[in-house]
Amino acid sequence: MIFKRDHHKNKKTFYTLLICVQFGLYLSLFYFKIHWIFILLIFPFLCIEMISNIRCLNRQKSFIKAIEFKGSTLVCAHFNGKKAKISYANLVYSFREIKFEKDKSEIEIKEKKRITNKLIGRLNIKDWQTIFEIKNALAEKKIKRIEFQPEGFGASTVGL
Repeated sequence: MIFKRDHHKNKKTFYTLLICVQFGLYLSLFYFKIHWIFILLIFPFLCIEMISNIRCLNRQKSFIKAIEFKGSTLVCAHFNGKKAKISYANLVYSFREIKFEKDKSEIEIKEKKRITNKLIGRLNIKDWQTIFEIKNALAEKKIKRIEFQPEGFGASTVGL
């Protein structure tokens, strides 16, 4: 079975603009002559947020164009032409299921590691019938489903 992505949108420009705005806001603090204690207090949080956004910008390259189930392996074709082959024993996936927000439904394919899982890529398909077919195919192969975690430092702390 081959499942293909139906659109090629990503958030590359969003994260680039976000990094530029954050850096510009920090520089504007010097322009408006904010007291140096406040600038020093803000700096660690800004660094953490910018590093997280740079990480998310780099992860935008790992979008999956198509996935294919071959024997006992899953073949993921990326936008940049690379292909990743993962056996079902080393594969986990997470699924974000929001029926009314079709752009936010994603399937993350990850490879098991000792401590953390390595992200292979994200697959975003707007057709819900195809999404459920992929989900059922992954369940048939007895691939473990893990909890979906949002991208970025800000996305994970907003829930707090």
